[in-house]
Amino acid sequence: MSNFINSNRLTTTTNDLVADLNLARSEAVKRAGNVVVCKSDDGADCTGTGTWASGRVVFFDADSSNTKTAGDTVLRVHEAMASGNTVTASASDVIVYSKQGAITAGSGDYTICNSNMKRSRTIGISATGRASLTQGAC
Repeated sequence: MSNFINSNRLTTTTNDLVADLNLARSEAVKRAGNVVVCKSDDGADCTGTGTWASGRVVFFDADSSNTKTAGDTVLRVHEAMASGNTVTASASDVIVYSKQGAITAGSGDYTICNSNMKRSRTIGISATGRASLTQGAC
């Protein structure tokens, strides 16, 4: 039974991150400006001190600074991932979508691992902004 629960947690966590990426990409095109997804341990700022597993913020970057400032509009906040899930990123602390829907920072692989099952899902983000999924082992 616990494998079933852990598998569902891994799937949900992966789907939540993909949904945030899709939201960021579509909002960047719709708003004709940069939208940033950043790791955040407090759900309010992109301090760079947290990990991707500790939470994230999606926001419209009104001043194109790639950091969250007072004039930016928060689109979504995610709290920490379920225990047992970790994220390893090959890219930076932020993922930035341009008004064309392409990535200007943060393309690469984001691997979510569930240590209880030794299974992982990798979200690959191409320079064009498209996310793809693969499964593997931790």
